[in-house]
Amino acid sequence: MMLLVGLSADDGGREALELAGIMARASGGRMVVCTIAAEGWTTPSSARVDYEYARFLREHAERTQEAARALLPEGLEAEFVTRTAPSAAKGLLATAGDIGADYVVLGSAASAPPGRFAEGPTATEVLHGAGVPVALAPRGGLAPGVALRRVSCAVPATEAAQSIAERAGSVAAALSLPLRVLTFVTRGNQMYPTGAGYHAEHLVSGEFRRHAEALHASIRERWTSPVPLETRIGSGAGWQEALDNVGWEETELLVIGSSVYGPLLKVFIGSNSGRLVRLAPVPRVVLPRWIA
Repeated sequence: MMLLVGLSADDGGREALELAGIMARASGGRMVVCTIAAEGWTTPSSARVDYEYARFLREHAERTQEAARALLPEGLEAEFVTRTAPSAAKGLLATAGDIGADYVVLGSAASAPPGRFAEGPTATEVLHGAGVPVALAPRGGLAPGVALRRVSCAVPATEAAQSIAERAGSVAAALSLPLRVLTFVTRGNQMYPTGAGYHAEHLVSGEFRRHAEALHASIRERWTSPVPLETRIGSGAGWQEALDNVGWEETELLVIGSSVYGPLLKVFIGSNSGRLVRLAPVPRVVLPRWIA
């Protein structure tokens, strides 16, 4: 497993480094820690402002990487590189292709509540352009010294569920962990029902749950991976309640499939996957969309 860490000078960089370290330990994989510096001016300045700016960027990147080296747990090694690019996202995506990265690992924006994730400008661009899975660390990171114990996978109640579960099984196998397949059933949390009434809404919710249970049974029946598998349905009045309903380990990784409306072989966050990315209380991995 080759993990490319997007290192910034803020807490998000530290959180990404922590998550990548945990994944590298579990998989026996390698880490490349990348700092992206802005490109300097192409036209030399007579006052040497361009030179001074380039030196400032270089020194800032070196300080950031030196601080990151001090955070590496004992026995864990990483390669540190600095690239220049028009934007951090473009530089990370180009580096991911150059080194053959299996994952790009990013931290959260500071606007997220503790334990949750919020996209910053770099994460937004990477999540819409990456051709490899993107691992996202929650704000605040994980407790020092923890080890992953389980992979969970959120699948829709559609035919895509089998494919996403199998790809999540590959993630779990690489990390030597069991897999839990989840589907979420939400219902409106409103004071008044729609014109169809509460009874009709409950019927629809019940039918959706039965359909999800049948899909889960099909996944279990067709499962050929040696990875231990369990399935669960989370329900609630809204996404947060449905997520809380399934219970979470602190040392868990949630795998999320990209929206079916995104481009093939690219990561793309739709409305439901976006809710999971924002609300999940554990680190998450977003898979690129593959041909079904």
